[in-house]
Amino acid sequence: MKNKPDIQHVLDRWFEEGPTVVPDRVLDTALEMIDGTKQRRVWGVSWRYSTMSNFAKIAAAAVLILAVGLVAFVVVDITRGPPIGAPSDSPNPSQPGVVSPSAQPTESPPRAAAWSATGSLATTREYHTSTLLEDGKVLVVGGNAYIGLLASAELYDPLTGRWNVTGSLTTAREHQTATLLADGKVLVAGGYSQPAALSSAELYDPSTGTWSVTGSMTTARRWGTATLLADGKVLVAGGNDASVSGQGTTLASAELYDPATGTWSPTGSMATARESQTATLLNDGNVLVAGGVRFGASDSDIGEFQASAELYDPATGTWSVTGSMTTERTSPTATLLAGGDVLVAGGGARSDPSLKSAELYDPRSGTWKATGSMSAGRQAYVATLLPDGRVLATGGTAANGIDGSASAELYDPSTGIWTATASLIAGRQSHTATLLADGTVLVVGGQRGSPNDALASAELYDPGTGT
Repeated sequence: MKNKPDIQHVLDRWFEEGPTVVPDRVLDTALEMIDGTKQRRVWGVSWRYSTMSNFAKIAAAAVLILAVGLVAFVVVDITRGPPIGAPSDSPNPSQPGVVSPSAQPTESPPRAAAWSATGSLATTREYHTSTLLEDGKVLVVGGNAYIGLLASAELYDPLTGRWNVTGSLTTAREHQTATLLADGKVLVAGGYSQPAALSSAELYDPSTGTWSVTGSMTTARRWGTATLLADGKVLVAGGNDASVSGQGTTLASAELYDPATGTWSPTGSMATARESQTATLLNDGNVLVAGGVRFGASDSDIGEFQASAELYDPATGTWSVTGSMTTERTSPTATLLAGGDVLVAGGGARSDPSLKSAELYDPRSGTWKATGSMSAGRQAYVATLLPDGRVLATGGTAANGIDGSASAELYDPSTGIWTATASLIAGRQSHTATLLADGTVLVVGGQRGSPNDALASAELYDPGTGT
């Protein structure tokens, strides 16, 4: 019996020769292997090689050859590897003598903080209010244009950078309060309209762009504070009744607005009458009122600056005295920090009309302690809590006591230090500042100082990734 050729040897020679047609010797070898292979039943197949026609045998051999050849080709191709210099599908190819550097993420260079002009108001104004609405727009209301008090209101759209006039107040006013309510409406209360303080209040409905009169306060007041409480009510405290007879009397009274009924009701009075104070809602739901000034009914009264502070408890409707500040100050700013402490900075005192100093209130101990001072004294300025926890102080009265300042600085709670940041395009005081949804800060209007005129300009602060 002749020796049967080895099928692998035949296939190797065939692949090396590289023909496109299967030669007879390959077919013969495959058929001889099939003929000498014992058959067994697989998955119930009933056919046998011995019963197949010659044509069927040839077809079966061809299929077998193709299958074996494909496997052999893949094995050979894998063991040989790609040709030298050929591109690799591997994301990190490793070849002899070649070192591939690890891919490193590209970091953007730090972006410096900067101010940029945005659309201007239709009307110049100072002593106005600015309120961030639920749709991201900013409502600016009332104020003074140096040619008279304003009833007009405007909307700023951050998406377009433009201002649009919206419905006007029924009563022109300045030094009012504005509070965003839980239902998205804005409550404007009190303020001043020649010749006296106001007790009236109005509601702005963003869905219609119109105002409607709501219940009046029990006491007319300007330079008071308004704080939205956890239960949705609004606490208004202190201020000045600005009577026709003179400079008015500083108030100790406080009252609550209930949006459900549209009415006001008296609540506990403060231990000390004060105006131009601060009011801050603490994390425990209490309200911290600090500083301010107290005037009597006489025009000759030069005022008593306050360092004292009090806490309002909404659960009981009562006030309690807490620790006093280290420095008396009126018209400072107060900012609730991420850790729960309150930063009070700047303002004016009898000894210094524009303070640099700042201090921290700790609600846990009810005490104050000094922290880093600002680089410049500031009153009639604004402080804004940024998303990263720092506090931005902008503008205010300049060192000469007349002009608006263009300087700005940042307070870092982790270090207790203030650092200068980019300056405003225009110096201003008695302006507003509003944190927008994208983390930028919108500064609007205010007073230039010299000459004495109000501003219509607005600008945006981008904190960047630097200072």
